[in-house]
Amino acid sequence: MPESLVDVLHLAALADVRILVFDADAPVLDGMTVYEE
Repeated sequence: MPESLVDVLHLAALADVRILVFDADAPVLDGMTVYEE
């Protein structure tokens, strides 16, 4: 599993996120960390 994915899942867990959606077609949000691997 890529380390960047582990980081995202960890941040979601810290924020008590119930649903996490990955959408490759979504625009990048201002201030959002972008991982490019």
